[in-house]
Amino acid sequence: MPVVFYTEKCVGCRACEIACSYYHRKIFSRKIATSIEVKRRPKEGKFGIVLHRQTENKYLACDCTEGSEFCLKYCPDTARNELKAILKGEIPSGKEESKW
Repeated sequence: MPVVFYTEKCVGCRACEIACSYYHRKIFSRKIATSIEVKRRPKEGKFGIVLHRQTENKYLACDCTEGSEFCLKYCPDTARNELKAILKGEIPSGKEESKW
């Protein structure tokens, strides 16, 4: 089951989603299911990063290894370290994706 990581640094640009789509599917699109999603709560100004650790439904499992995180290359400097910590499992997850 996918998990949501609540983030304080993410600005919601969704560059990680687009990079992930290219990495997995060789197309730049955030509309196709990949391994990472950015959930938005615009009224609250909050963002959540959903990481799919296993292939499920239309989503692919995140299979990047340290040093090959394609999404990190396009993440803004302000959020890159936080996203890296999420990918490495250093930040505990929040609620299940369905509750976001």
